[in-house]
Amino acid sequence: MKTSFLTIHSVLLSSLLFATAYSTSPLRSHLKQFKDPNALYDLQFLIYPNLISEEAETLNQNKLDQTDLFQRQQRRVRQPPTFIDYQKGFSQTPYYDYLDNFLLGLKIETDVPSSSECVDALVFFLDDVIYFQNNITAVTNKIESWEAPLMNFSRMVGGNLSEVPFQCHQFAIDYWSYTKDKYSGFAGNVGNILLAFLFNLMGNSLKLRQAITDINNDIKNQFYTDIAQQYGKIIRLILDFSADDLTAASLSSSQQESIYPQNQIVNLILAQLAYNVIPNFIQPMAEKKFRLKEESMHGDGSSLYFDFEQRFQDFQENWEQQITSELNKQISSFTGLDQAELLDLENNLLATFNGATSALQIGAGLINGMINVLPTKSFLRYCRDNVTAVQTNYKTMVTKFKTTNDDAAGLSSLSLLMQNVPGIAFNCYYSIVDPTNSGTTEQFSLVNIGWNILYNLGYMYSDIKNSIDVFQTKTDRYYDLGKYIGDFIMRFFYSRYNKK
Repeated sequence: MKTSFLTIHSVLLSSLLFATAYSTSPLRSHLKQFKDPNALYDLQFLIYPNLISEEAETLNQNKLDQTDLFQRQQRRVRQPPTFIDYQKGFSQTPYYDYLDNFLLGLKIETDVPSSSECVDALVFFLDDVIYFQNNITAVTNKIESWEAPLMNFSRMVGGNLSEVPFQCHQFAIDYWSYTKDKYSGFAGNVGNILLAFLFNLMGNSLKLRQAITDINNDIKNQFYTDIAQQYGKIIRLILDFSADDLTAASLSSSQQESIYPQNQIVNLILAQLAYNVIPNFIQPMAEKKFRLKEESMHGDGSSLYFDFEQRFQDFQENWEQQITSELNKQISSFTGLDQAELLDLENNLLATFNGATSALQIGAGLINGMINVLPTKSFLRYCRDNVTAVQTNYKTMVTKFKTTNDDAAGLSSLSLLMQNVPGIAFNCYYSIVDPTNSGTTEQFSLVNIGWNILYNLGYMYSDIKNSIDVFQTKTDRYYDLGKYIGDFIMRFFYSRYNKK
């Protein structure tokens, strides 16, 4: 009896210890996953640790590595908040389907093939507008940085929008040529145009009735895309007529005699309307424009204007004299030349000075001289290349529009100009953040000015010497003068010296 009691006591104590270990060990979690074969596989090695093999350890380690990789990938993914409602692009909305089916019914591409390029450019531009709005939404919700909309907008201008002027201009020219050829058979006779329009309606009356019936059925069945196609079809049936419709009507001579007097009456009414109505709109506008011009030329404000011009001219002359005198003193002390020699050199230079034009040349040389100091692959150099391309295409565009009247070539230059806008936005922006494209702005720190001067001493001496040589020439070298000055200034702030 005592032995049985001890046996029962040992069993109860073992059960209690097992329950305690179960509640505080991984065994409990494995038992909860008992239905999972992998859990059973892991459980047997937990209960019998002596059975753990090298293969099982490798399997468990692979599971841990995959879990860790997945968690790291999840942390790298930036999931936007679920409450943000981003708009869909126009090409992804039902409205694009309506437009596409409307044009399909209109068959505009059959008559004018270039219409497809214009429509595609407009549709993709509308997509870019929606994406730009979504970009602003993301910045507002602090998902993207503030410069993201700037880059997105520049990409919109230099992307699909740059294709719109040229492609749609080409479409307009082709459509005008098609329409002109189509209606040239009427010879400007309004009566014949009206008759052809009426005969066309009578000839297509059954087709028009069928299209209207299809629209009513589509409304009942909610086939909205087909409704848009039927509307395009109706417009084409109404407007697709030509002078051939008059020939097909086979009018008799008696009918012709009764029609032509009506045509003459219609033309007479339109001529009388143009003679009486149009001048009533044009004449007051012309009189107002002439009166404003006369007042601007002979009004009381003209004397005040000329007085201001005279005072400004006197001030400019005095200011130039003071600046010239001070400049002579500084250059004379530096070069060792006397005032007479220096005056002769300056007269040779100033003789070719052309006001704002020469000042712009100096400014352009100053900027280019500063940029040339930087590495070849710096953002500032890329920025300058984009700006130069914009300037070149702008000049070409103006020349084509004004001189040669070649609108197609001018719009082509406009497209090329717009395509450089993204490069200007990106390269010019990052030229401020990192001018040298080195990943750091430390080279422009004021601490390094001393090292920069020592490293660039030879370059700076050459800039001074070349600047003096400009004063000793009779040719127009204002751009070179600005370039040497810009190079000299930039040498204080940048050098190719790498501090170890």
